[in-house]
Amino acid sequence: MAQTIRPIGVSVLAVLVALAGILALIGAVVLGVVAGTMTEFIESMIVEYGGLVIPDVSGFFQGMLLVIAAVVAVVGILALVDAYGLWVGAGWAWWLTIILSALGIIGGIVSLPGGIVAIFIDALIIYYFTRSYVKEFFGI
Repeated sequence: MAQTIRPIGVSVLAVLVALAGILALIGAVVLGVVAGTMTEFIESMIVEYGGLVIPDVSGFFQGMLLVIAAVVAVVGILALVDAYGLWVGAGWAWWLTIILSALGIIGGIVSLPGGIVAIFIDALIIYYFTRSYVKEFFGI
């Protein structure tokens, strides 16, 4: 655990990660709740515009939306756990943040040119987290 005063950047990042986690959980719940309605809407639009409805296509879409909602919920929970670890200065949170930032850079590269902002932010986080006073706070 932390032996030094929490750096302001770590505090800001912990709050932002917590907010992202809360928003992800809200999004997962909303997506899970509206999954059935969305699939019915998609199927009705196919019928309305003269398309052929594949049997149980709505069940497939609903299943996919529920899987996406579950993944988003797991990401939200992971973000809240990371935010807690950042706040208290847990060494595992330092590693988790570095790993997630590295994965964010990879995701940004895959989604170029739109991912340039994500690459920049994640690179800044990695740079900041490798400063000696930040590493000292986490006991690294």
